Amino acid sequence: MVPTQSLLRPDITLDSEARRQLILLELTALGGEDGEGTREEEGEVPGAGGGGWRTRCMPVELGKQEFASHSLSKVYGTLGITGPSQRRVINNNTEAAEKASSVRQKGKKFQSTPTGVSKASSISPTSSGNFTIIAVVFGAIASSPCAAAPPRDSVPEPQSAFARSTGSKLLLISFDGFRWDYDRDVDTPNLDKMARDGVKAAYVTPAFLTITSPSHFTMLTGRHIENHGVIHNIWFNTTTQEKKQYYMTQFVDSYWDNGSLPIWITAQRQGLKAGSLHFPATAATYKGETVRVRQVEPRFYDHSNETDWRLNIDKVIGEWFHQQDLDFVSLYFGEPDLAGHKYGPVSPECREMVRQVDRTVGYIRDKIQHHGLTDQLNIIITADHGMSTILQGGQVEKIILSKIPGFSFSDIQFQLLDYGPVGMLLPKEGMLEKVYQALKGSHPHLHVYKKEEMPARLHYSNHPRLLPLILIADPGYIVNGLLPMNNNKGDHGFDNEVMDMKALFRAVGPDFQKNMVVDPFDMVDVYPLMCHLLGINPEINDGHLENTKHMLVSNAGGDNESNNGTQGVLIGFSAAIGFLVLVFTITTSYNMWKRSRA
Repeated sequence: MVPTQSLLRPDITLDSEARRQLILLELTALGGEDGEGTREEEGEVPGAGGGGWRTRCMPVELGKQEFASHSLSKVYGTLGITGPSQRRVINNNTEAAEKASSVRQKGKKFQSTPTGVSKASSISPTSSGNFTIIAVVFGAIASSPCAAAPPRDSVPEPQSAFARSTGSKLLLISFDGFRWDYDRDVDTPNLDKMARDGVKAAYVTPAFLTITSPSHFTMLTGRHIENHGVIHNIWFNTTTQEKKQYYMTQFVDSYWDNGSLPIWITAQRQGLKAGSLHFPATAATYKGETVRVRQVEPRFYDHSNETDWRLNIDKVIGEWFHQQDLDFVSLYFGEPDLAGHKYGPVSPECREMVRQVDRTVGYIRDKIQHHGLTDQLNIIITADHGMSTILQGGQVEKIILSKIPGFSFSDIQFQLLDYGPVGMLLPKEGMLEKVYQALKGSHPHLHVYKKEEMPARLHYSNHPRLLPLILIADPGYIVNGLLPMNNNKGDHGFDNEVMDMKALFRAVGPDFQKNMVVDPFDMVDVYPLMCHLLGINPEINDGHLENTKHMLVSNAGGDNESNNGTQGVLIGFSAAIGFLVLVFTITTSYNMWKRSRA
């Protein structure tokens, strides 16, 4: 049933039939057609400046009135209808939309495209006034930028000026400890093919401290370590002296849930389906929420078992992406980190593990193709850090704190030592300066900082979990406490400017350029890139999409200009068509009017 009074302008004086036609056109602009139809799902028009998305094309609903206000203002202005200001008409659209909803029938969508316009313009005219109204609305809608845009599925609001261009899925893979140059001395045909098919970065710079849990949480949140608070692999309590090693720390919710949300939770809250297999931080709960599809790494697990790797891949690709239709999954492999620690980064054993990684990359891509996901799934492969050779032999002057003159563990309340090249100390009350002076300059390869004096570029000073004194060794050295406890031939944790700490980065998929090599960037920049690919609003982060957008197909500089130019042509063409139809309709109406007067 059609109302008998104008929805937006009851003050308009028209004959009954003209008023009826105007009401129908108002219904069209508000979201129905001939009194039928439901509101269009959210959609956006590509081509706005900077490669983003233009104004939404949709009928009026609360807070989303652009389409109707644009079209109706042209209708009333051309008809010479005066009265309430345009702003008042827009403000009254919500009430009008409620009236319109009472005459809609559920189950049909109004399309703000030429198809929808043709439906609205198919109302049979019975007078020249009716023809004029229809022609005006047709011209107004046809000349609107929205008329040139195809309808799109509903997506979250874009998180930046560069909105998601497709509905692609995303797989994030971390090969722990895969140094940026491991593929230089080893034949890696699958990684090489991935580079040809996609994007290869010279390297990515991990966050400092360059160890597993902190660096992976930076990957998941886009935050520097001093901002997300996962400052070490080990959870500790300085009062009770309690420490939890890497695996048990995964289950300490309060350690991870420290104000920064990992991308899984953000994606889930915005309507996507996320999963994680063995990735650090998977086991924790964040603000009462976990990643909904997950497989936590077992406590005793053989990280080098290639058969298990393939079973995990089958689960992620075949079950999670293909069967359960997940949108985002993070997948973790513990190698070549362990081989680099045990044998050294330039050892034959480490090189063989790099070959295993390469075979696995090939297996992943084959599985993706087998399940028909190649054109739907973006893949990012990276690592949390690199690996450096530890100097061995009797001529190496090791860093052993207990042998430093003037230093005494009796002055220390709590220590975190014997865990690679970085240590932290909490001196007893009143002992800070004494300990600092004893250690400063005590060894040519040991750097000692009060935490507030840490180099700002490291972003490792402003969190309360950090202890007052931070000790950093040069590459090749380990910070030992009482005695040398670390027998690793390779290690990490060094300053992230050290080239051995740089990590691998490869990306391939429908949204990435092909055969592109890009300059290095920071690990914090991976997070906004992933949010962009998933089309979700990011949490507060320290990364910049500007540093990675050039590797994307839809956001390359030349493509942006081309897209904007194409959009302009479409809009101009649509406006011209609308004007011609308007002239034709008015002419026809005038001729019919003359014949009726004869």
